[in-house]
Amino acid sequence: MNTYSLTDKGLQRSNNQDSYVNYFSSRLALFVVCDGMGGHRAGDTASKLASETIQEFLISAKERTDYEEMVVEAVEAANKAVYDLAKTNPDYFNMGTTCVLVLVHEGRAIIAHVGDSRVYLMRDRSLRQLTEDHSLVQKLINQGLLTEEGARHHPERSTLTRAVGTDERVEVELDYLDLEEGDTVLLCSDGLTTMVEDREILDLLLTTSEAKDQVTGLVQAALDRGGADNITVTVFEYRRATWTKFY
Repeated sequence: MNTYSLTDKGLQRSNNQDSYVNYFSSRLALFVVCDGMGGHRAGDTASKLASETIQEFLISAKERTDYEEMVVEAVEAANKAVYDLAKTNPDYFNMGTTCVLVLVHEGRAIIAHVGDSRVYLMRDRSLRQLTEDHSLVQKLINQGLLTEEGARHHPERSTLTRAVGTDERVEVELDYLDLEEGDTVLLCSDGLTTMVEDREILDLLLTTSEAKDQVTGLVQAALDRGGADNITVTVFEYRRATWTKFY
């Protein structure tokens, strides 16, 4: 299978608060990227706990067929785990994490997200962002008060309007995608997208068809531009002949 993931703490952070999970069973494939927030201990704890809780939930529920409900319940379980742990230790106060999740079953992708980590689709040599950030700057863009370019340099660009674990309940946004032969799907934390523009991401994806080379190239590009945040990237390519062995 042509898939690869990589995480890097970047050049300006002392620890890595990102985490990712890739899981494959006989019926589905799962990809998760989380980007933690909070103090030195809290952010990495939140993202690791969230990604592991999602994986464990979906493993335990893998015989179910109500995939949309499964995905939402998995993120809700992660939210409860992070929220409950934050109440047990002052060092974890108000910790949380972003989350993007892609579950693939029989050629269909279910996408769940909370926060500003993203999912992209490359199809027919063009790139499309599939998720919309849950952030203050995105809200201002939607209201016509800020441009996309202005958002990249806005002082509140990292302020989230939704996160996993910061509140007792979480609102999970769902999207769907019917995969086509040769589709490339990218999951990433904002450590990539704040450093590397979408057209550059597309150019790097087009330089090679190998997921490992695509991912390492994207991470290196973010580092070359300053590596101001942790960087996590997952890429997978959909080829029906390869993926059918999982279903």
